Amino acid sequence: VVREYAEALSLYKEKTNQVRDLRKFIDRLKNIMSDRQNRYKIMRRSLSVRCKLYFNNFLIKMNCCGSMIFDHNNETLSITVKPPGQHKDGANDMRSLSGGERSFSTVCFMLSLWEITESPFRCLDEFDVYMDMHNRRICLDLLLELSQRQQLRQFIFITPLNTSNLPKTDLIKYHQLPNPEAEDSRTRDEDE
Repeated sequence: VVREYAEALSLYKEKTNQVRDLRKFIDRLKNIMSDRQNRYKIMRRSLSVRCKLYFNNFLIKMNCCGSMIFDHNNETLSITVKPPGQHKDGANDMRSLSGGERSFSTVCFMLSLWEITESPFRCLDEFDVYMDMHNRRICLDLLLELSQRQQLRQFIFITPLNTSNLPKTDLIKYHQLPNPEAEDSRTRDEDE
């Protein structure tokens, strides 16, 4: 009985020590997770502020102003843009803008996201379809300026509009596809 008691006591002490060590380990993990969550919130706040600043800086190029409201708890983003000539108190949401203003604001939003994220490729498709020529020129200048600053990334811009007035440099390559209607009529002519 004494021997069994000694073995049971030894086993109990061993298990008690294991439980104590596991509790210390769990406490350490809780502290690490808490620290990580705090760092994540700080980084998220910093990225949100940077994104807002870049967004406003890009909008200023078109004499617009706007705001972005990140609601991280509800996982929503609200964007308001005030076109030039609007009263100070009347900020508009994206639905009330014209097609060109909405397209330009969307490009500004994309550029601000690009400024705070890391990716080797940046792609935009038909970003300028609804823009007038003046806003398109401003938008293209912004995109080309950004591509000049970020030469280690590859930018791909797809547009159905004319690109003949864009600058020619060693860093920029233009690929123009044939007009589908012209190609289609040539194919029909060959078939006949």
